[in-house]
Amino acid sequence: MVSARQKRATWVAVLVPLTLFVLVFVACDEPIDQPVDPSSTEERTSFVVRPTLQPGGSTAATAATQPLPSTQEPTTGEVPTSPPPTLVVLPSTSAAPPRTTTTQPPTTTVIPTKPVTVPASLKTIDGIVAYFNKAANEAKDEADDILQTVEKNTFSKLIFSGADLSDWVRRRNVDRAPHEIDDDDLPIKGKRYASRLAPASVQSAACKVDGDDYVLTIKLKKESGQLNQENSRHGQVMDVTTWDGMERWAKILNSLPLPGKQEGLKALDYTITYSGCVITARIHRESGHLRSSHYIIHTQVIGKTGKDVVLEQTGVKEDAYEFRW
Repeated sequence: MVSARQKRATWVAVLVPLTLFVLVFVACDEPIDQPVDPSSTEERTSFVVRPTLQPGGSTAATAATQPLPSTQEPTTGEVPTSPPPTLVVLPSTSAAPPRTTTTQPPTTTVIPTKPVTVPASLKTIDGIVAYFNKAANEAKDEADDILQTVEKNTFSKLIFSGADLSDWVRRRNVDRAPHEIDDDDLPIKGKRYASRLAPASVQSAACKVDGDDYVLTIKLKKESGQLNQENSRHGQVMDVTTWDGMERWAKILNSLPLPGKQEGLKALDYTITYSGCVITARIHRESGHLRSSHYIIHTQVIGKTGKDVVLEQTGVKEDAYEFRW
């Protein structure tokens, strides 16, 4: 028969280990069989309950601590492992932003062009005059069409036999609209050449580059005497008064009913002065074709009978032409 003492020892042997097991479970706050996180490097501690022999033959539970074995090498059985997480890719609800590309402009190499300069041959009076004569003569002979853009005869003063006829002569001014002409109407009228200008007749000459053209500016020297188209230096490059023209003009003046008018004024009694005469020409650099020309000439006429001045007249003649090739 079991004594009461032996019963008590038996209950103690059972309850003490069970109590310690519950305390260890609560302290660890996790099930004993929970798998250890393999990624954790924290060292864990296990509680092992070993029964000890108490005096009187009874057993008691004692708790000992020891480090848990590494999760890499489980000591007993197979360590439960969780399945790897499943990666779920959800479609985007927003449109992807458009791809932007930056296009770099092509790199261009700009080669500086050498500026066109006036050649040495067009830096002297002789060279400029020769260049102009050649271009003017070729234009008269070869241009397809000729347009006279300016044709003006402007009288500024006329005194004849003591009467001031300036207002009367101004009414005879000529200013025609642009019109086409034949090559025979170019300076020099009635001649197959347009210019035989001599360098000795030139006061100054200059050339400049303007786009595709050379622009020549030629100023003639002042000239005075009993001049006409044939014997004047100006008459070799532009239309001036002729003997026939002077005689016709004398007849017109002599026909005026002026008091004290002197009869018999002849062309031979005239002295003509040309001054301030300028020629401007635009010539294509590559072809040498004359594109346009402009002439302006200032004229003064003094008419005498003996020593008496019976005529004083001043005016300006201006002509300009364009050439089509």
